[in-house]
Amino acid sequence: MKFYEASTAHTFPAQSYLYGTTANLALTAGTAASKSFTLAAASIDATAGTQAASVAYYIREMTGKMVQIYDVSATDYFPAVIDKIDFDGTNVVHTLRYIGSSTWEFGSGDKLYPAGTGASDYTVHSTIIYGKDFAGCIELDGTGKNVQVIINPPGSAGSADPLNQRGTVAWKVKGFCVTILQDAFGVRVEHGATA
Repeated sequence: MKFYEASTAHTFPAQSYLYGTTANLALTAGTAASKSFTLAAASIDATAGTQAASVAYYIREMTGKMVQIYDVSATDYFPAVIDKIDFDGTNVVHTLRYIGSSTWEFGSGDKLYPAGTGASDYTVHSTIIYGKDFAGCIELDGTGKNVQVIINPPGSAGSADPLNQRGTVAWKVKGFCVTILQDAFGVRVEHGATA
């Protein structure tokens, strides 16, 4: 087994706010079957002076965003992607492109949260675990000497270097190709971490 650690490991930072300075919003209706949910326009903060302007700002900010819905009856979160938002003057109706539950029915206390945080607001870390033959790499030149170092000493440029003062060192890569060979031989684990 080999273990690699990198300071550039991929993390998914916590998002503290859904939009503006709002951490979550209470839902008023919704089902997985309809792929939609509703919230009261009055619950959207008046960030732009009037409620109508605030709702317009909210619609611009939230359309296309990945969010989490907290299901109070299951005490669990599931992901959703907002496809379209309509405002009828009182309610803000969200149509979903994707919903991570097939059985969700609205219950009093259901809330909308930013993606990746839920109520805990922790950064999510990603660890990749893979086995033999998960990925393959091949050099395009086939000789095993993929990187070529080119050294030209001073005076080798001929008439372009009449005083023999200029030399160059350079390198070039002839090319290689990497691909995943067996998706089933690897997995990405998303987890929390403590210091």
